[in-house]
Amino acid sequence: MKLLLVILFAVYRESNANFFKSVSDKFVGFGNCIVETFKNLRVKIRGLLFPECKVIKKMISEDSIRFIPTETDKFIDDATHKPAVSEPLLQFRSEATRIGPVPVPQLAILHGRRIESHVVLTRDGYFITIHRLKTSNEIPTNRTVLLHHGLLGSSADWMILGPKKSLAHLLLNASFDVWLVNARGNYYSRDHLRDINSTYWNFTWYEMGKYDLPAIVDYVLQVINPNEQLTFIGHSMGGTAFVTMLTLHPDYNDKFRMAILLAPLVFMANTEGPLRVLGAVALDPPEELLDFLGAHEFLSDKKVPEWMIKEYCNDSEIQCLNPSMFFTASVIDTDRWDEALIRSVWNYFPAGASTNTILHYAQMVKSGKFHEFKDENQEISLSYVKVPIVLFSSNNDRIAKVSDILRLYFKLSCPIDHNIIRDKGISHMDFVWNPSADAIVYSKILAYINGEIRCYKFTATNINLK
Repeated sequence: MKLLLVILFAVYRESNANFFKSVSDKFVGFGNCIVETFKNLRVKIRGLLFPECKVIKKMISEDSIRFIPTETDKFIDDATHKPAVSEPLLQFRSEATRIGPVPVPQLAILHGRRIESHVVLTRDGYFITIHRLKTSNEIPTNRTVLLHHGLLGSSADWMILGPKKSLAHLLLNASFDVWLVNARGNYYSRDHLRDINSTYWNFTWYEMGKYDLPAIVDYVLQVINPNEQLTFIGHSMGGTAFVTMLTLHPDYNDKFRMAILLAPLVFMANTEGPLRVLGAVALDPPEELLDFLGAHEFLSDKKVPEWMIKEYCNDSEIQCLNPSMFFTASVIDTDRWDEALIRSVWNYFPAGASTNTILHYAQMVKSGKFHEFKDENQEISLSYVKVPIVLFSSNNDRIAKVSDILRLYFKLSCPIDHNIIRDKGISHMDFVWNPSADAIVYSKILAYINGEIRCYKFTATNINLK
């Protein structure tokens, strides 16, 4: 499919305004060729499904070029809304754990869901993939939710707990229109208008807020209804990108009904763990450090250097081998995690990021400020953030500390609540993958979304928080 889109785009650049007319006659034949190729591959590659996709819509505007592949209806039983029983699908299900991470579209099919993959082009040339879970029910007004993953994550974050516990599925069951974001640099968002080279990785979360989220918001509203308001749910880096967008583009405040930020990384003065150690040299990292962190993509081999584990890791060594858990100082509760879930986490995390993104956070730990990359004097003001916001934190989170999130809470113009999870073993990544997240976190999220929005007003007498 990617090859097809690249070819179409190349033709488009050299054609005139009658592009669609000139290509339409050839498109069907070319698509049939692709389908036949996929059929032949199925014979040779056991257990893999390649949905026969076709482009059903193509929208072009001044800001971006967007392609929407069709949803994967072929594998859904219309009567039960579950995967159609077939030998290839059953084989795929049985082999999923041993062939590596299952792509999100196929994962959704295994969970009995309809899904669409949408690609959005940002103003600075990055292609961003967003996944939309479909429901057969009619979606009420203002029930569209954007889910943005955290540091080193992907859209899989919101589905890894399965169809009964994952937040994406719980929202879908509650009649929400669910869109899953993939930030630039992860598995699903690595394409660019130009060739991918070292300059591709010159970004941090700042560009995600400046370019990615505005393009995604514009696109989603164009698809559903420009007059609706969205609900945003972001974990970790998702919260960073969200407040950055509202600061740089204040008019986007009007596009959101509310936001829920889980352990957002905005102020990090009290962060513990490897990011604090890295903060000492993050402003001007030595070449030796970049050699094993990666000068461009962060830990592209998905391994933490052994010397760093021995020097800085006090927890189980096997957990510290995972970069996501190591740099977020997260710990698995082995008494509550089964082997299948641990294997899933290791398959999906980390999903990719730029080294500059990690260094940017490390700089914030050292400075204690919310500022632009390599310049702590260029602080990002939160005075333009007007969206009603709920914050979540945990006293077991070593990277997004309760005290730092309290600081963010007092900076907001319209805070709804600050929900502090105490003594539940919820570390930074547990907000999305803990086996009890549905009861501890997600049930509260649904209550906030369905409840009445009231901003907390600070006065001299009510300044104390729970």
